[in-house]
Amino acid sequence: GGNGDTCSIDIEFDAAANGPYSNQLEITSDANINDNPLVDITGAADSVANLSVNPAFGPVDLGDVLVGNSTTANGSVSNSGSADGTFSCDASGLPAEITVSPDLSGGVTVPAGGSVDFSITCAVPSSATAGTVYSGDLVCSGDLSGTHTISCEATQFVPPENIPSLSQWGLIIMSVLMLMIGLVSVRFFRA
Repeated sequence: GGNGDTCSIDIEFDAAANGPYSNQLEITSDANINDNPLVDITGAADSVANLSVNPAFGPVDLGDVLVGNSTTANGSVSNSGSADGTFSCDASGLPAEITVSPDLSGGVTVPAGGSVDFSITCAVPSSATAGTVYSGDLVCSGDLSGTHTISCEATQFVPPENIPSLSQWGLIIMSVLMLMIGLVSVRFFRA
């Protein structure tokens, strides 16, 4: 450029880890005054975790479970942030019939950009009475905080009522048709 011209320089800061950074920018110039200036550059990187859970915090109904059986629902915690995140969940508010795997009480680390899967199981004992509801809270804290209220209900197999049956004439017609098919089959294969 000419005398008195100015220009701007954009500097992009992309740190691999958290912390303060400093460096210098050296500008090469043919100017008569301050021909090769040095400019101090400083910055700090501060990344954060951004955890989310699926299913979202709130009621989680595992539905009706046959007495003596179990059902399982799967979930996950994902981290869309730029730093590892940690959380823990207290399952002491859950009845023995509802379990979470793996154990989330000891502190779980979710890597930046990663996820951690878990499952919730409701196992209804064979001694349960139909209509018994199992319910409790799974309370999470840390970089992920909220409460899942988990529930399931014991049910027993109830045979359907009023199953239509064949009348006496229906049975006679069905027997005649079966006999005719049998005779045709024998005749076809003998020929």
